[in-house]
Amino acid sequence: MAQERARALQERIVQVTTAQEEERRRILRDLHDGLGPSLAAIGNRLRACQRMVRTDPQQAERELEEVTDGLRVHVQEVSELIHDLRPLALDQLGLVEAVRQHVERFDQDTGVRTSFDAHGEIGLNPFAEVTIYRLVQECLTNVQKHAKASTTDVRFRVFDNKFEVVVRDDGQGFDPKPMASGAASNGLGLLSMQECAELLGGSLSIRSSPLNGCEITLIIPAQIPTQIPTGEVGVGAN
Repeated sequence: MAQERARALQERIVQVTTAQEEERRRILRDLHDGLGPSLAAIGNRLRACQRMVRTDPQQAERELEEVTDGLRVHVQEVSELIHDLRPLALDQLGLVEAVRQHVERFDQDTGVRTSFDAHGEIGLNPFAEVTIYRLVQECLTNVQKHAKASTTDVRFRVFDNKFEVVVRDDGQGFDPKPMASGAASNGLGLLSMQECAELLGGSLSIRSSPLNGCEITLIIPAQIPTQIPTGEVGVGAN
């Protein structure tokens, strides 16, 4: 059993590493094919404006306005790339306040009344923090896209040396069985979140049925090692 657990963990680590490499390649393509050439073009236009200032200052002013607008777009693109790697709010505010900020923004942007509550001292490593943050993001995105909910609750709780995350909505619900069997999964979907939860020595459960909302619960050890272990670990929190 120990060998099987170790082998399963190694397989999941390979899966996560592969996903990380694919994400790095995507970001590299965005930089190489999109942002890089665009910034080079902006540099050329700025040099043209330098020459134009004396001969046609009005046209130079119009060009500079367009360049300024283009730079705003690219600054936003860079911010999105940085956020994809690791949300800055996690380092600036910590996990609890970063999630609180995201929940408040979700409430304002979607009109879905969303509350957030956190209890207990939380000590997690960066991998665990970003996993939890992405889980909350994924859950709220699904609420916005599919649930047709009017209210959503996000709760953090520490008990018995365990850390619990619960995201509950009062939407239309769904049948979680196809997802549990692996029939439905895309991107950083809930099936991927289940694998990440197991890498953290915990578990993720989904309780839902048609017309009865959805409750997603993540439970992991309250103190996560600073590195993911490569040997035997306990999979599934009780």
